[in-house]
Amino acid sequence: MEVSYNTNFSSLGEFEENGQSGILSMNNLNPITVQQIDLPLGWSMFSSHIIVEDMDIASIIEPISDDIIIVKNGEGAAYLVEYQFNAIGDLEVGQGYIVKTTQACNIFAEGVFAKGELHPISLVSGWNMVGYLREESESVEIIFNDLVTQDAIRLVKDFEGNIYLPEWSFNAIGNMEPGRGYQVKTFFECILQY
Repeated sequence: MEVSYNTNFSSLGEFEENGQSGILSMNNLNPITVQQIDLPLGWSMFSSHIIVEDMDIASIIEPISDDIIIVKNGEGAAYLVEYQFNAIGDLEVGQGYIVKTTQACNIFAEGVFAKGELHPISLVSGWNMVGYLREESESVEIIFNDLVTQDAIRLVKDFEGNIYLPEWSFNAIGNMEPGRGYQVKTFFECILQY
């Protein structure tokens, strides 16, 4: 909480014996939190619902750089660790990323929670890669319900090849998971709103 005190009292937020203070306002701040993102051996997709102080993909990957070969965004831009080539730049809230690892490892993102309702994700017609912006798992059917109602979604796919085909009411993904990225194929431009 961010607290504003009444300056007409002697004790501005500090304890004093027989002191007095008055609160004018309190504002809720996003608490610092940590997200652990588990990356399996080989190819996978990841995302983060945390806004870190330095969003540069090289800085985020640095603690596990010996275990990472390549990171790619949905537009094909890449970060090649061995050559320190970074065409991605900053990690984007709501974006999913493809990664190839030499062994299973973890990313620890420390910062503030990116509230999904404040970060609508613009989807182009065709293929997109999206992040999952919730702290808890949720059914892919619930997450994409509004877009399915609009007949905007052709399919959703996870890194293991499991798919959600709304036209056939087929859901092999089950729940979307924090830390994971997903590929989404749309019929037209639309907005994914968590």
